[in-house]
Amino acid sequence: MNNDKINFSENPDALTSLKNVAKFFDVTNQTIKNWYKAGKFPLPVVNPLDDSSSSHKFFRNKDLIEFQESLTYEEPA
Repeated sequence: MNNDKINFSENPDALTSLKNVAKFFDVTNQTIKNWYKAGKFPLPVVNPLDDSSSSHKFFRNKDLIEFQESLTYEEPA
C-alpha cells in the first residue's frame, strides 16, 4: 500500500485530490467515485480556486480522517 507518504491528520483543514485519495486507499480513481456515489465514502468538493467547468474534485482531509477512523477495528477484550 502507498499510504505511508500521505497523512491526512497532518493538515486536517486541507484538501486532497482524488488521485492521492485513491493511492492512499490502494484503489482506482473509479472505485473512489463508485464509493461516494453509493454513499459509502465522503463526498468530494470542488476546489474553490478552480472556476473552470471541468474543475477537479477534492476531498476534505477531516472527512477522510473520520472515514479512516470508521474503518478501524479493534479486537474485543
